[in-house]
Amino acid sequence: MIRSFVITPYFLESAKDNITLTNSLFEFSLVHKDDSFKEVLLLIIDNNSEFIKKYKDIASKVGGQNLRLKSFIEDFILKLNREKTDINNKNLNIDLFINDIADLKKIPKIDPQPYISFPIKEDKLKKIIQNLTQFAKKITIFDPYISQHMTNYSKTGIKQINHLIKYIDIENIEKFKISIQDSQSYKYSLRKILSLVLSNKLANNLDIKIISTIKKDDKNSFLEIIKKINNQILEIEKSQNNLNKLSLIKKKKKLYELLYSIKSELYDKNDNSIIVNKIKYIISKCFSDLGNKIEFEIINEWLKENTENRKFYKKGFLIEGDDNRQVVVDFGQGLNIYSRSEKERKIYVNGRVTRKTEHKFQLQKNPEYQIRVITNKAEKRKYSSISRFHIYEENANKIAVNS
Repeated sequence: MIRSFVITPYFLESAKDNITLTNSLFEFSLVHKDDSFKEVLLLIIDNNSEFIKKYKDIASKVGGQNLRLKSFIEDFILKLNREKTDINNKNLNIDLFINDIADLKKIPKIDPQPYISFPIKEDKLKKIIQNLTQFAKKITIFDPYISQHMTNYSKTGIKQINHLIKYIDIENIEKFKISIQDSQSYKYSLRKILSLVLSNKLANNLDIKIISTIKKDDKNSFLEIIKKINNQILEIEKSQNNLNKLSLIKKKKKLYELLYSIKSELYDKNDNSIIVNKIKYIISKCFSDLGNKIEFEIINEWLKENTENRKFYKKGFLIEGDDNRQVVVDFGQGLNIYSRSEKERKIYVNGRVTRKTEHKFQLQKNPEYQIRVITNKAEKRKYSSISRFHIYEENANKIAVNS
């Protein structure tokens, strides 16, 4: 994916009197001059050495005597994205260390549009994630469906409420509560991705933010279900005769209790919406044990920029490094890169055969899941616009909890 390399000043100094070597370097720069290569080539600079100053000094020194080496340094090397680090760090994984003419033969083919489609193996996923994030200072993970699939503020919650309405006559009806859906693959997938990122020992000071949104359809569905319960209560109240029936009086009371439990999850006592903070809290708790400060934020689904309306629908990473370096990675179908499967097996309990359901998560096999580095500048701007979306504005219709 990203090709990191060190090119030592010693090597460039030795190249100035070697025409064959100089020509090879110049040809390499011509082959890789397209802007897309600058998105995947990463120059590593030693913290403890003045590499950049030395590069410039060499280019200045050779001047008109070796224009190809001068061009290689000034028009190629110095224009690459770069990261500063201790190149002697044993935890560092550098793809290429060029200090000798023999090292040039080790240069692998560089793909200007790195793309890997699922299915892939666990080991390969680990290498890809660590390769992409090794030098990151900040990572923004974005997917508009995280909130919807990780919590029951979605069709799942509506289904749960409809079930409670259907069996409202049952004693001790349970309350509705906004909660995490452990059966969904998003929680497992995000935890696996974060674990791979944080397993890198260079990630001590890494800032991680996860971004999602609240879908308008989900918000409207909850407003509709509240309206539905209110209408059922009104139907009971329409007939004074019916109010004399004990069963209907009990049903009305239980509907009120259910209504109150739903509204209490969505609004405070002053009718202000609290759903955003509630979702942020319960999702953040899913990652609190991973040791790093991981921020979860909910943003608006739409962004108006000049005359253009942008919708939050992309899924991927925005990786930031030194000197405003940005790498954008697209995950295709979504960040739920693991799927959940169920399998029944026979077990013996006290000499009797019974069945036990086992749940297992495995990497997606659907090729619509992918890991692709965005190297096209125009496309990259569309993805990176995610950082300009505003924090989610509630603008909820105020519904009195006690109404």
